[in-house]
This record gives sequence, structure tokens and C-alpha cells, in this order.
Amino acid sequence: MTKKPTEQQPRIPRPLLEKIEALDDHLFLLREALHNLHHDDARLKTLASELRLLVCLSSGTEGLLWRLTKEMQIDDTVSVQSAGEEVDPDHLLSVNLQFMKIPLCRAGNGPPEIPVVQLSLSELIKSGCAFCVQGENLTHERTIGLVANQIGSSHESEKVSPKLQFLRQILINNKPSFFEVLALHADLTLEVGERVISKAESTYDLKRKARSSCGDWSLVVVAQLHASTDRTIHLASLESAIACVKLIITLGEGNIVYQFERSGKPLSPLTASIPSAWNSGKTAAFCLSYSSRHERARIIVNEVIVPDVGFPLGFVDIREMGCPKMADSILSGIVLHFNRFLRPDEVKQLGASEPPYFGGLFKPAGSPSPLFPPGKA
Repeated sequence: MTKKPTEQQPRIPRPLLEKIEALDDHLFLLREALHNLHHDDARLKTLASELRLLVCLSSGTEGLLWRLTKEMQIDDTVSVQSAGEEVDPDHLLSVNLQFMKIPLCRAGNGPPEIPVVQLSLSELIKSGCAFCVQGENLTHERTIGLVANQIGSSHESEKVSPKLQFLRQILINNKPSFFEVLALHADLTLEVGERVISKAESTYDLKRKARSSCGDWSLVVVAQLHASTDRTIHLASLESAIACVKLIITLGEGNIVYQFERSGKPLSPLTASIPSAWNSGKTAAFCLSYSSRHERARIIVNEVIVPDVGFPLGFVDIREMGCPKMADSILSGIVLHFNRFLRPDEVKQLGASEPPYFGGLFKPAGSPSPLFPPGKA
């Protein structure tokens, strides 16, 4: 007796808020893969699969991010340095061209001769050329698809396409040639994705899920003065294109000042008093801790805690703010960031000794490794 084919029931449309919450989950997975690539290349599998889901047309379904930007009318423009969309097949130099990576980077990260342009990220991914391989232009969308569908976290094919194998064999900075391209697109995707989440927070009262690995952080400046001065000292500048946040840290008039901008609008500065005993030859540690979930900030100077205050900075992942160097010759030191809140005793330890060892954070050159001490002969 043959079974009758079962009728497929129509699928139920998902509400907008549910799709936004799904986007938040996938942005988290993409962010963790991106920021842990330097620990393990295997993270690229997850990164490629998340990009495929978010920004690529797959089996007739548009990427989740583009469906939401269209439905919520959100701009997907990004600022990049781009040399052009594709290789001209009619140009004399393209004859028998076997490989070329099309120059593309964030604005300010590339050579000055490459122009800065404002591009729609969706159009860049769909029609922009990532590589020219054996005379054929490969779009960014196709490159993402090749990696995700054949060697990604969702698919491990028995065979791979000749184009993908060719790209795997070409190494750039000792990584497969598509490595940096996919990492850049993850970075740009996070920027546009954050616009969606930010609008959902303000318009639909969306509450982000609490994530232990991002959003709560400490930024520490450990500095030693070389000479006393009355002028304002510019310590460091940090910027996150993903969160659209800028930070300038200065010392002046007896205070350390943290001046933030969000989407070009300055916020009220966060300040704390400089230790009265801090003078030439002395070291001090200044720690700013921030909770994205609770939007509260706290400053610790050496081990003295300044009471925490409400601070409407929104969500910021400190890993996306960069790691600058000291910007003034009158002092030396370092800027450190941590994905957790530092305790007062930890801040005190960082400022307890002179550079360059900072309370034991760095070991002197030539000293034995604390992890693998030398054994007896």
C-alpha cells in the first residue's frame, strides 16, 4: 500500500521583533568568530557561514540583514577605500591574469592613492569584485558562498571547486587569500547590523541579551610622567566604526577626562582627579569600566574608586575600539583593555611599578617563562 504524499503546510510569517532578536544572536556569533580568528583559524568556518546567512542570497532567500534593513528602512552605506568594482577583461594587462585580489579596506586603513568612497554594503557584496581568478571576476557574495558552502561550519564537501582550491593555495600573510576579505566583511556587516539593533532598541524597546564576553569592559591607562607640566596632555584617541563611537583621553587641570562622541554627538565628559602625589618619575593607573547593558561607568585611579554614574553610551565592544599608543612625549605608558571589570587592587598593581613591566604584566627580556620554567639538566 502506497502512502499518500503529505501536503506541506504553509509556513507562518515571523514577526519583526523575532527576526531582530535572531539578528542579535547571529551578530554575536559573527563577532565572536571575528575577534577570535587570531586564536584559531577554524573560526573562519563559523564566520563564513554567518556571513552567508546574513548578507548572501541563498536558495532564493535574501540575507537576514538585508531583509531587515529594507523592512526597517536603514541605511547600509559604509566608508571604504576601493580601487574599483572589477578587473577590466579588455585591458591588455588582464590577458592571462591568473590571480588578483581587488584592493578594499576600511577608510583610513589603506594607502592614500586608493580613493575613499561611500558604498552600499549590500551592493558591494552582491556586485563588487573580490578576486580575479584565472580570468574570471569573483564577487564578494560568490566568494563567501564558496567558502561557506564547501568548507564552512554547515557544509564540508567531499570535493571543492577549482576556484576555491586555487584561492586556498594562494597565501597572504600566511593565510588563505580569502581570509582577510571575509574578516573585512564581517567587520562591515557588524557596523550595519548595529544600526539595525540600535534602531530596534529605540523604536521597539528591544533588550539585548546579556553576553559575558562583550559589552562589559575596562580601559586602563598606565602612565609615567617625565616632567611636570601645566598644559593639557593628549593621552590617546580610540574609535569604533562599528559602534560609531569616538573617545579622546586627556590630562589637564588636575583631572583625567574621557570625552566620548556617539554618532558625532558629544556626551558629557567623565572625569576623575589626578593623584596629588603624581609627579615626574611617578607611575599612575587610570581605569574606566563600562557596562553596556546597564549603561553605567566607573573610574578607578590607582585604587581609589570614583562612584559609578549613568552614562548613555549604548552598546560598545571594547575589542572594536583598537589599542592605541600614548600620544604625548611628556609621558610613557600603555593603554590596555579587558573584557571584564577590573578590581581596585588590580588597578593598583598595574600602577605600582615603573614602565615597562607594569606590576609584573610584562616580564623582563631573557627572564624564564612563568608557564614553562626551565628544567634541571
